[in-house]
This record gives sequence, C-alpha cells and structure tokens, in this order.
Amino acid sequence: MRVRKILIACLLFLILFWSLSYLPRPTGYVLDKNWSLTIDNKTIEIELPYYQFPKKSGLAEFKTSFNKPEGDTLVIPKISCYAFKVYINDFLISQAGDFDSPTANIWNYAQVISIDDKILKEKNDLRIETYLLDDVGMHIPPFIDLKKNVIGRISVFNFINNDIHLIMLGISISIAFIMITISIFNKEHRIMYLCLGLSTILVSLYSFDCLYRLYSGDINTFLFIRKILFSSCYGSGIFLIWGIEKYTNRTLKLRRLIFLSVVLAIILVMTSEDFITLRSRINILNVITVISPIYTIVLFFKHKMAPFIFPMSFVTLTLIYTVLSVILKGNTPYMFPYGIIVYSVGLGFTIILEFTNIYNEKIKIYEKSVTDQLTGAYNRNILEDIHMNIDDTLILIDVDNLKYYNDTYGHSHGDALLSGVVTTIKNHIKENDFIIRLGGDEFLIVLKNTEEAVAKKIIASIRQEFKEKIQSKKVDISFGILRYQADFESSYSQVDKIMYKMKADKKYSKAEDNLPDFNL
Repeated sequence: MRVRKILIACLLFLILFWSLSYLPRPTGYVLDKNWSLTIDNKTIEIELPYYQFPKKSGLAEFKTSFNKPEGDTLVIPKISCYAFKVYINDFLISQAGDFDSPTANIWNYAQVISIDDKILKEKNDLRIETYLLDDVGMHIPPFIDLKKNVIGRISVFNFINNDIHLIMLGISISIAFIMITISIFNKEHRIMYLCLGLSTILVSLYSFDCLYRLYSGDINTFLFIRKILFSSCYGSGIFLIWGIEKYTNRTLKLRRLIFLSVVLAIILVMTSEDFITLRSRINILNVITVISPIYTIVLFFKHKMAPFIFPMSFVTLTLIYTVLSVILKGNTPYMFPYGIIVYSVGLGFTIILEFTNIYNEKIKIYEKSVTDQLTGAYNRNILEDIHMNIDDTLILIDVDNLKYYNDTYGHSHGDALLSGVVTTIKNHIKENDFIIRLGGDEFLIVLKNTEEAVAKKIIASIRQEFKEKIQSKKVDISFGILRYQADFESSYSQVDKIMYKMKADKKYSKAEDNLPDFNL
C-alpha cells in the first residue's frame, strides 16, 4: 500500500511537470534569437529564456525582429512583469495591466494575442514594454503559430496554472473550516484540529500569489498584499508543526528554533519598504517555507504513518525539485505551490477522514449500546437521550400470554413473536418516533408531537395487524395510552397503570366483541 501511494505521488508529479513543460512549448515561428533588453536606458543583448532581479523598479523593454510568419497568433508563454504592452511595427496589439498602477499578476499565465495580417511586413519589429517591480524576464521564448494549433493546449496550460489553484484553494479552505468546526466540538483534540485548520487557511492565502489578475490595487496596497501572502506562507509552518505535535504526541526538538526563525522571517517581510527589498529578502527566507514540511515529513516517516504517505511523497518531490532548480539555476516550471497545497489538502483530508472513521465507530458502539439485540428495538439506555415534552404521547405495550406461547411453540418462536411485534410497530410509526423494549415482553412507544386521538388509531392498527399475523385468540397485546406529563417517571407510572387495567379487564371480561376470551 505504501509503495503504491509513493508511485501515485511520483506519477502525479511527472504528469504535472510534463504538463507545465510540454503544453507551453514553442511551435511554429519561434522568437528565440536577436533579443535586446533595455532597462534604465541601458541596452544589452540577451538570450531567451532570460530572468533577473533588477536593483530598482521601473520600465523594461524587450525587442527583436522577425520575418513575416505563416501564423496569426502570438503566444507569450511566461513573462515576468506587472504590466506590459506588445507592439508589432509600432502598432499596439495587446496590453495587460496598467502602467500607471502596475500591479497585475501575470507571471503565471500564457498570453494568446491575435495578429492582424495587415500590420505585418516582410521584416517586422516586435517590442514588449514591461513594468517591473522586483523581477523581469521571459522564461519561455514567444512564438507565432496558427490559432487552431495553440488555443487548445495553451488553454489547458492556463487552466493548470491558474484554475487548478482556484479549485485547490476552494477545497483547502473547505477542509480548513471543517477542521476548525471539528475543533469546536472535539475537546480531546481541539488544539490539533484548530492548528491544522489555521495552517491550511494560511497556505491557501499564499496560493493567491499564483492567481492571474490584472489589478491588485495601487502600488502600496499591492506591496502590503504581497507581504501578507508571504507572511501567511511562513506562519502556516508554525501551526503545521504545532498541530502535528498534537497529532503524534511528539514534541519536535527544534520547534523553538523553527518558531523563532518564522517570526524573524515575518518581521523581515512585513518591514520591507519596497518590492526590491521584499524580493531580496524572500529569496533568502524561502528556506523557511521548506523547513516545516520537511520536519513534519521526517516525523511522519519516522513513526510510519501510512495514511500520510501520498501527500508526504508528493511534497517531498516538489521540495527536492525546487531546491535543485535553485541550485542549478534551472529555468523550469515553478511547482512548489502545488506541493504545498497538495500536502495541506492531503494532510487535512486524511485527518478528517480519520476523524470520520473514529466518529462512525463511536456511533456504532453507541447504537449497539442502545439497541436490543433480539428485536432491533431500542433498549432502556436510549431513555437518557430522548427529549420528551407535553406534545408527545406514550403507548405502553405488553404481550398477553407470552409464556403460554413459549411453552406451546418453543422459545425460538417466542423470540420471533417479539421481533414481529417490533416489526409491526415500525410499520405504523414515524421515522422520528421511538420503539423501546423495556424488558421481557414490555415495549414503550414514544410518538413525537402526536395527539392521543391519533395514538389510539395507531395502536388499533398495530393490534389488528399483530392479531392477523399471530392468528391465535390466546395471544394479544395490552396497552396504555397517555399524553406525556411533567417528567418520565410519573408519566410511565400512570401509563403502566392504564395498561394493567386493560390486562385486568381482559382477564375478567366475557365479552367477545372487542376482547378475546382468554379463559381456559
């Protein structure tokens, strides 16, 4: 089972990696040569893919030239900036974001731009004006192809890069609120569910940094949002470790050091005065986002917690991949957010499933404790959990001459008769009513929100069906009917007297119109 979960995690990782690498691949006329980049009036020749962290925010301009292509669509698979304008031969053909308030989040989205054939020449100039805040680059070369050749796969690519995050965001927040709700009612594991729920919410907030949007407020607002998003990612580690400690009943040796590191990271992030400072600090502090999952992964593997193998394996793969990408400076798909979200969702889902199983087991134990094994009716234990009121009506039933029936037909038939009584009663009462075996051949029916007149009709139908099934004049049921009084003890005492009065009336009655003659 563990090997299969690890293999599934590896397969999911490979599928995701292939999708993010293959779908945006350049086809048709690839614009990967003769590029120049101008930043702060300084122009340099560059090769794509290209990425850098400038020393200050401002305008950046990418330029290249190309011969007249056969395609009608320009695709810019992945560009790092916060607003851009695309010109071909000085004609503006596309724009994303606002240069007056460059707060678009477009780095994780492939742009598909239609080209009017009228503006194309034999030799064409392509110019992409961008506004950078903390980074600038093109991770995949732009290309020109027919729209029908690219629209399908680029749409799938954008779905994986953007919509999947929205879906996972919804799932993770739902799981988080379920765990927080469980923490309210589960005193034994309250801190564990609360911490894991808060950790999941904070990680979910971080995923907003991966979502495509054209506007994020003014510069100061956007800077504050980014600070909150990264601080949420770091802070989730504290609640994650705390929750896992409560789950495993183990205290991590390095927890204080990790907590202090996270607090320091949050302080450094929140005190960043601009995007450049924030980016430089994040590049160093990102190790904090790796420590907490790695530490909990080690703990899970150490204690052989099989249910968590899948999310642990997947996030381990993304962590190793991310670290290698940073060390080797590889221009590869950014998969760390997927690992964190799958880890949080998988962890939360597994713990909720485990809670559900425990809860269901408790329900089974409880149902067994309040159920009469012979007849399937409730037993006396259920009386503690039934909330009766003056709108309810009680019917107390006793089977007449059960001893005679047992002596004549055997105790197995007598047991079947008692089960038949319960089956007959269930055929005539509502789902929210109760049938309780008080002991021997005595049963109590609690009719919720039922008038006595209705109760009389119900017991008449029950008695009629019972007599038809038994087909013996020597076996009948006696009963008492009473509207519930102030408390159960007094109500039971009164309805018991009414029932025994009926038994006495039967014993001494000679009439044959309503009551059978039990005289031998």
